[in-house]
Amino acid sequence: MKLKNNHLILFLFFIIVLVAVLFYFNRKKEKGVFPDKVLSITAKEIVSLEITPSFDTDKKFRVYKKNNKWFVSSGSRTLEADTTFVNSALAEIEKIRPDRLVTRDQSLWKEYGVDSSGTLLIIHLKNDKTLSVVIGNMTFQDDIYVSSYIRLTNQNEVFASECYLEGTIKKDIMGWVRKTKKEGLQ
Repeated sequence: MKLKNNHLILFLFFIIVLVAVLFYFNRKKEKGVFPDKVLSITAKEIVSLEITPSFDTDKKFRVYKKNNKWFVSSGSRTLEADTTFVNSALAEIEKIRPDRLVTRDQSLWKEYGVDSSGTLLIIHLKNDKTLSVVIGNMTFQDDIYVSSYIRLTNQNEVFASECYLEGTIKKDIMGWVRKTKKEGLQ
């Protein structure tokens, strides 16, 4: 039995469709449950941040917006925040995306600094939603790229994220304060 050109074209079309379907499902399988973003938020949604270095409540401070100005408070002390620094920190929060899954093993949390030695960041959003993230150690790749280890407090997954949280979120309270005025404003 001889095959006609029409049959060959139909057979070729069937093979192409089959390969495309297999490629699509294989790609989906490889991607798995790896999230595109750890925090699916924008800076405009953030109304305040609570930052607790090394889970030490004595060092805990809050960064919040009131009357279109940013403030930093700790205990009864409130200072005006450096708006440029706050904007940089919010931009880094927006950059938090998982570049790679590092571990799911809780026994390795200390190695990456996402245990109680990390910085606890609680993000309060306009819709009364809160997100809680532990920011761990920083690492360099090829002396060019900097990554921070991060973990949502309600999850075991530790991700490396290409963002510079060490110079923003992990700064102490005085790093957030407006440099020209360090006296309390309220």
